[in-house]
Amino acid sequence: MPDCQNRCNPPDACAAVCKSGCFCKEGLVMREDGKCLRKDLCGEKNPGKPKCEPDQEYYDCYQRCRNSCATRNGVCPAMCESGCFCKKGLLLDSQGKCVEPDECDECSGVNEEVVPCAKPCNTCLIRGNCKLKRCIKGCDCKSGYYRDDSGTCIPQDQCPGASHPDECSGENEEKMPCAKPKWCNTCGIRGNCKLKECEAGCDCKSGHYRDDSGVCIPEDQCPAATT
Repeated sequence: MPDCQNRCNPPDACAAVCKSGCFCKEGLVMREDGKCLRKDLCGEKNPGKPKCEPDQEYYDCYQRCRNSCATRNGVCPAMCESGCFCKKGLLLDSQGKCVEPDECDECSGVNEEVVPCAKPCNTCLIRGNCKLKRCIKGCDCKSGYYRDDSGTCIPQDQCPGASHPDECSGENEEKMPCAKPKWCNTCGIRGNCKLKECEAGCDCKSGHYRDDSGVCIPEDQCPAATT
């Protein structure tokens, strides 16, 4: 076939001289760099590559699981694919948006979920009875779960002391129908806090407050006590 007829930009006049050799398959033409492509892609610099969003870029070989909020901490198969992925430093959230890692809307912790107003006080000890200066979206324990000493969300009935709700093991403690959390009934705060919910539990006996180690001591032994 005439060589000039198999190119992106054939000359106006093409000599009917046949040449032997390798040519693009039927329906394709050859670009200046020797690549075969459809005629309608001749004007594109990178034919076949999709146009990526401003916060994405094209990769010839990329591990998709490294690009997601949900799978970033999991085991990633040693296989790659081409396409548009979030730019370096960004991750894809569940809404399909590229975000900073700390803006991810998936939680990697056990029994966690994204909430519009995460509480750092949602622990076995405090159980969410605190006031926040400002509301920040983030990961928090699911309903009925609280963080243990390691920060893992566990069922409420697995919190320390929950197995024997009618017994108080601490010194100078007793069962109260509306116990104040340990952080509140201390030498420093002395019970001056408001609770959203009233829960039965162990609290310091009357005239006692918790020291820095959480032990209930007589009020006159508190470091800040005045006579």
